[in-house]
Parts: sequence; structure tokens; C-alpha cells
Amino acid sequence: MQLLPVITLDEQAVLGLRGDNGNFYTSMQLLNTLESVFDEGGVEGFCLDLSSVDLVEIDGLKRVLNNWSDRARDRGLRSCLVLSGTTSAASLGTLSEVVDRTVVKMFQEPWVGSLPGPLAPQDWFETALGRARDSIDSEKLIIALGAGAVDWVSSKAKPDKVPYAQAMTELALAQSAPIYD
Repeated sequence: MQLLPVITLDEQAVLGLRGDNGNFYTSMQLLNTLESVFDEGGVEGFCLDLSSVDLVEIDGLKRVLNNWSDRARDRGLRSCLVLSGTTSAASLGTLSEVVDRTVVKMFQEPWVGSLPGPLAPQDWFETALGRARDSIDSEKLIIALGAGAVDWVSSKAKPDKVPYAQAMTELALAQSAPIYD
């Protein structure tokens, strides 16, 4: 078993890596922050979660990630990325080249305006899985399956995430059962 904590980068964090011309550049501040986490020890590596980020300017991002991954390897640590199942084949392939492992989330994150429905409809799942398998070396690819539910409440713009155990308890109390797509 390997312990690789996840560091989530949102749009604002990724925007912090951009230079004035809109291209990514190697951010010493980000790398120094990650190095301070490396120095705390007790882990075998780190994952950067980019699954909620719109991946543009992949070549610049690849340079930053390559620098980060090299620094991790110099410390004897593994590097990994967490990407969305909606990530393009080109981005999956390009970004997975510079890290030791790539985790692909095989479920869709509901957001404001999402319609009620499965988080991983069968046809979407098969397409996303095929794209990941075709784009990432099998030794590097890790598939993440969702283990939860979503409660769409009509008075809220964004649905509530519900842990799996809670969802199963609520279904049992309602004398119902889950429907798997």
C-alpha cells in the first residue's frame, strides 16, 4: 500500500501559475510550497488533483508538472495527477507522461444547473474508460469509481453530495433500493 496525499488545485490556484502572456510558467512559489510538504515526510508521494480545472495550455502545464515531478523523484517520492473522466485524450496522454501515476475519476461531478441523473451513465462511463485506457500507459493508470450519491433539492442550485452509507440508509428507511445504471 502506498500513501499519496492529494493536493487539490482549483481554477484560482492554476491561474496563479500563469504569466502575463497567459502561458504557464514554472512557479517557484508553488514548487517551494510543495517541497515544504515533501519535507514533512511520512508519505510516499503526492497527487495533484486537477479534476475540477479546465485544462488549457497543456504544454505550459506539462512543464510545471514535469519540474514538480522531477523534484519529487529527487526526494525519492512518487508523483501523480487526479484528472476528470471528461479530460480529453490528448490532455490525458500529455499530462500522464510526466508523472508516475494518473488517477482518472470515472464519474461526473454535479454542479449548478446539473440535471438529476446518474453520475456515471453507462455510455459515458464506457467512452471515458476507453479514452483513459487508450491515452495512458496501463502501468500508470488508476481508475477512481464514485462511492456516494447526490441529492437534488429543488430549492438549491447545486445538489448535495451524500456519502454512500447515508444514501443506503435513507433508501432502506424508505423501503427502496438503489438503481445502478
